[in-house]
This record gives sequence, C-alpha cells and structure tokens, in this order.
Amino acid sequence: MKTFATVLALLILVSFSATSQQGNVADIRFINRVKAGNLDAPGLDEVSGCVASSVNKDVLWVHNDSGDDAVVYALSTKGELLCAVSIENATNRDWEDIAMGPGSEKGKSFLYLGDIGDNNGSASTITVYRIAEPMIDPLCKAMTISAERIEMKYPDGPRDAEALIVDPVSNDIYIITKRERKSRVYKLSAPFNFKKINTLSFVTELPFSLATAADISHSGKSVIVKNYVYVYSWERNNSESLASLFKRKPSVLPYMPELQGEAVCFSAADDGYFTLSERPDTTVDYSINYYFKNSAKNPTYIDIGDDKFYMSIAPSADTKGIYNARYNIPIPANVRISVRNEIMMEVENVEPSTFEQGLLEREIDMIDKPEGTYVVVLCADRQYSTSVLEVKHR
Repeated sequence: MKTFATVLALLILVSFSATSQQGNVADIRFINRVKAGNLDAPGLDEVSGCVASSVNKDVLWVHNDSGDDAVVYALSTKGELLCAVSIENATNRDWEDIAMGPGSEKGKSFLYLGDIGDNNGSASTITVYRIAEPMIDPLCKAMTISAERIEMKYPDGPRDAEALIVDPVSNDIYIITKRERKSRVYKLSAPFNFKKINTLSFVTELPFSLATAADISHSGKSVIVKNYVYVYSWERNNSESLASLFKRKPSVLPYMPELQGEAVCFSAADDGYFTLSERPDTTVDYSINYYFKNSAKNPTYIDIGDDKFYMSIAPSADTKGIYNARYNIPIPANVRISVRNEIMMEVENVEPSTFEQGLLEREIDMIDKPEGTYVVVLCADRQYSTSVLEVKHR
C-alpha cells in the first residue's frame, strides 16, 4: 500500500515531467499538501480570489465572482465565515482577484479588489478598489466601508483578466490576462490617479495561458501565478523589478488541480500557499488546500485525508495514446472517472458510475484526442483526486 507521501511524489513527478517539456524547472521547495479546512461557508460558491490577512491571524480575505454584491469576506483557514465587509461605493461587475499592498497610510496594509474580468472583451475600462484592511471583531459579523477607486484601461484594447498583484516594494499594480494563447502582463505604475482613467503599460507575455490568479509574498521576494493545471513561481533577484522578473521562465510548484481552481495566495508568514476552488460540482466536497515549504514547521492544519485513496496515471507500454489509471478505493464507494481539458471542461466520461472498492486499474483511451494537457478526475462518493495527463502522439 502506498503512503500519502508516495502518492504525492507521483503527482509531483507527473507535474515535473509535463512542465519540463515547456522548458521550466520543477521547484522542490514545496512538497507537502495538507487540508487547511473545508470550504463549505454558505454563499461562497464562486470564490475567485484570496489573500492572507496581515492583521488577522489565520484569516483569508476572499470574494465571489460576478453575480455577488460588492462584498469581501473574512474566512478562517478552517473554512468558517467570520465577517462580510460590504463596499458601499463599489459594484461587483466581475471581481476576479484580490491583492494586498501598501496604501495611503504608511505601515498599514490595504486590500485591492480587482474588478478586472471581461468575458466578452468589451469593457472600455476596468477598476481596482482599494480599502484599508479591517480588523475583525469576533462579535461583528458584518460591516460596511468605503473604497478608493482606481479606474484604468489597456493600451491595446479590452482584455479579460483574472490575476492581480500589488508590488509591496514599488506599489505598482500588475494585471495578468487570461484568454490569449500566452497570458499578457500589464503594469500601472504608482502613484495612481484616483480622479482620471489610468493607462496600463504592456510588460511581457508569459509562457502559458489561462492565468486565473496570482500573488506576491508579503516580503516581495516570491511571485506565484496559477492556471487551472499548474502553479508557476518566480524568485526575485535583489532589487529586480517585477517587469524584469516576469520575462524569465518560471519554475513549477506542486499542485493537485482542483475542479475549478481560481484562487491562490501566500500565507501570512510566506511559508506556504493556499489554493481554493469554485464549486462546479456540488456532489463533492471542497477544501482549502495548503502547500508548505520543506523548511516550515508542521502547520496546525488537518491532513488531507485517507492516504489510501489515491490515483496515478502511466502511459501504456504497448500503445501510443493509451494510458492506465491505477487507483485505490479504501471503502466501497460510487466511483466516477472523467477526463477534462486544460480549462477543466469534461471531454471524456470514462466511468459515469460504478460501485467499487480496492486497488483497481482502468484504461483511458486518448488516441483520438488532440495532443495537449488534460486532467483525469477520480470521484469516490464526495472525495475527489486529480492527476495531470500530457498527451503526446509522437
């Protein structure tokens, strides 16, 4: 029987082999994943951004995607909803990410709320709202505050974006787009104009697409950007600008793809990072996942679960395009297996429903599927596990 560490190593190996083909280097500073808590707070079904609080211990600031009010939520790392903060002079057209950074008061942390989503590519301007980070009173479940408004436009027409960073060193804002073949990085240099429309400047393209979230460590030394399948990482060289940093190839951090993972942030101590997912499938449980550094002390979080539940994928030794899924179901469960593409849309229903238990194998036929990145999803009752599958026919 494989241990959880062995299974995690298999997942990392899959991620390394896939990303090394892109010319990236696997980053082994982070090797452990634990479950910080259950993401079951009422009303938080479309979490698309998160950032760790600087003033409230073990708190994440999160928000929903479009469709919610202009509200940012204080969520404990165990998944408990602590406080809802309404922004009275803002609207949630399509909030996609949240960042921490400096503001108008020296030594005080500010939250930047990115109303930067634009699925139709038609918005003439986008907005980032800035508020002083609130202290959470245990007796107060809701509060209302006002925000400063930073309105901006792209120099080359509307873009859809889901990733926002505020550099704690320069206070510059960086926005990373999603839908291009290569995600594009734009910058708004500080100081900002709060009365007129600011114009972003183009910085560079990244060697991947579909960026859904980003964050910079509180120290300003590390940057992470994720898409649905990978978490990418850069380390800052001394006083290097982020514009220069983004022009270098990233390394790749451990990540088990979530069903619609659209949020990532560093911990308050910069010794790990959290990932959260929206809820595209209500039949499974969602967790707040935490990946911590090798050098970090064991965090006071729950273990991810039964290490006997796992899946690994290997190519067939006989036939190109055939892959073998090997998985273990420790107790009898309703099992479903599917293959999804790099935007996590189902492209193959391998097993719609079967009652299984034990160590099992199943063949996955990708012969007729285009080359590219896929994710195999294994569901057993309310648990799920995923594994990255890079399909190559040559």
